[in-house]
Amino acid sequence: MTLQKVRSHGGDPVPVQAALGQLVDCSPDGRWLARSGRDGGLMLTSTDGKAERLLARAGEAIWGGEAANLFGEGGKVLYLLGRDRRSISVRNVETGRTLRSIAFDLPAEDTITGFSVNAAGTRVLVTIGGSRHDLWVAEGFATPARGWRRWVRHWEAPAGAAALQ
Repeated sequence: MTLQKVRSHGGDPVPVQAALGQLVDCSPDGRWLARSGRDGGLMLTSTDGKAERLLARAGEAIWGGEAANLFGEGGKVLYLLGRDRRSISVRNVETGRTLRSIAFDLPAEDTITGFSVNAAGTRVLVTIGGSRHDLWVAEGFATPARGWRRWVRHWEAPAGAAALQ
């Protein structure tokens, strides 16, 4: 099996040099493919096939399945569902560094079965499963400071965050 790409307006498929692995997601900017690697890790492969690197080792997160990982912020980050199915980590696509981890306090019998993150990365919709099925919306995540504020503090709480507490 080979990885191939085809222009949206048609044409012949062009092979992309990449090791075998299951396709998990494609970044919205069209630069990266998230794929499972042979060793069970999560690989990032450039869509031209010229770059490939390990983003997460086997056992660090779950790939595939119902919304287990998603690109966000225009392809700059990848959200990964933790192996424990109780946390979501946010990885920088360029560096592979974990930017933050979101842990959910769930009853022992429940786990995260799926999630979706809004385009701004400020809200996550989490599906909880187990003995019952709940739907949670978590709001008010801190985001990296922008402009001159990044020199003073690294994170900014969203407007109205105090009202959420």
